[in-house]
Amino acid sequence: MKRVLIGVAALAITSVASAQTSSAMTGGSMLHFGLFAGATFPTGALGDQAGTGFNVGGLVTYQSPDWPVSFRGDVAYHGFSGKNNSLAGTTVNYKPKIINGTANAVYMFSHDPAQSMHPYIIGGLGIYNLRASSSCSGTYCTDGTTDSGGSSTKFGVNGGGGVEFPLSGFAAFVEARYHHVFSAYDSNGSSGNKSSAGMIPLSFGIIFR
Repeated sequence: MKRVLIGVAALAITSVASAQTSSAMTGGSMLHFGLFAGATFPTGALGDQAGTGFNVGGLVTYQSPDWPVSFRGDVAYHGFSGKNNSLAGTTVNYKPKIINGTANAVYMFSHDPAQSMHPYIIGGLGIYNLRASSSCSGTYCTDGTTDSGGSSTKFGVNGGGGVEFPLSGFAAFVEARYHHVFSAYDSNGSSGNKSSAGMIPLSFGIIFR
């Protein structure tokens, strides 16, 4: 038993040393951080009440030199322009806002440093906090009144792809993903449990390495 334990310990030490060596040869740390920003296009029920918006966020990736798939966590804020909804002489303008956190797997088709572009696909699960500010004018409200709508937190999924451009000390990327948020909005734009919401962020970012 003692010899077995010594053998297992030796194997573990050898594996860790090998991983550290591989990590150093491929650029050091397996943890990388990044930032991104871009435009977000609403679809479905969200598109009925909102116009094109923007996104800004941060990410962290974990890449083992022995794995073909890396793992990435994102946190992002999406702010949308509003659309006027009129009924019975009253006009309400909703401006949705979404904060999401996602956990994703990333498969990159090539890691060859000699190539100038590395295409990849990405997908995973997320949590989405939805809220909206609104302004009201017309018969049943005071002109210029602005208030905040309710807030709800929903689950969703996302998937898409992008291209990474390796540079000295960091990498740039462009990426498009579709986010599907389950039971996010009802037909009049308030938080509810009727219709799912969708959005397509087109983001540009950098990852520090």
